[in-house]
Amino acid sequence: MKGKRIRYSAEELAFVEARRTMTRGALRAAFAATFGREDVTIEHVKALCMRMGWTTRAAWRPDEDAELRVLYPDHPTAEVAARIGRAVTSVYARARKLGLAKSEEYLASPAAGRIHAGSGIGAAHRFKKGQTPSNKGLRRPGWSPGRMKETQFTAGQAGWNYKPVGSERIVDGYRYTKVSDIRRVPWTVNWKPTHVLLWEKTHGSVPEGYALKCLDGDRLNVDPSNWTVVPRAILPRLNGRFGRGFDQAPAELKPTILAVAKLEHAAREATR
Repeated sequence: MKGKRIRYSAEELAFVEARRTMTRGALRAAFAATFGREDVTIEHVKALCMRMGWTTRAAWRPDEDAELRVLYPDHPTAEVAARIGRAVTSVYARARKLGLAKSEEYLASPAAGRIHAGSGIGAAHRFKKGQTPSNKGLRRPGWSPGRMKETQFTAGQAGWNYKPVGSERIVDGYRYTKVSDIRRVPWTVNWKPTHVLLWEKTHGSVPEGYALKCLDGDRLNVDPSNWTVVPRAILPRLNGRFGRGFDQAPAELKPTILAVAKLEHAAREATR
């Protein structure tokens, strides 16, 4: 349920507008002291300023812009902000809006804090040869207070999702079998399509430029009799954007679609 609407007089609105850059707490305190309006809370003041578009950001004056143009290129930004009476972030934002940048002379000076060859900046804070680390002796090998040891990994320990050689997984509708356990290599090195492995075991390797095509549309059926070798060039004719929808066609039409695709491919090759 909404509360009672707070009404303001023209004098009160003018008072708030004139002090819109004050913090909302200070503005509310000044407002209550001046007009005796204890019914107006900080939230009411916030809502009023938001509704009227009175933000706490004070607009940059022309004289501030002029001073910023003079000081910003050759002085530290913190120093510029202090002299103008603005926040550092406000100075950066205004300089970016005005297209100002630091001069090359300033960037080459120590005040810019850039590291130049031979400058020696930071040398006092570098580790020296033979220096003892500050945390030496604080931790021991295998250090594990309380029950920490129970959940720590040990050297060579496999992750929770590790699968041994011979395991299977489904990727993009195809069944894969893990054939090796080589670390830090692409997953396709250790995992091979199961239907390819079974086909090669029965018929030998797939010739270069050819691929295995599923005959019944069920990619999980890895029986070698369910796959046939086809030129890769006819795959778009079967299932591409402008293909004949081989996988979605009725079983009785699949042989015809495949035969037509092979014939068209052979004709195209013959005309080359």
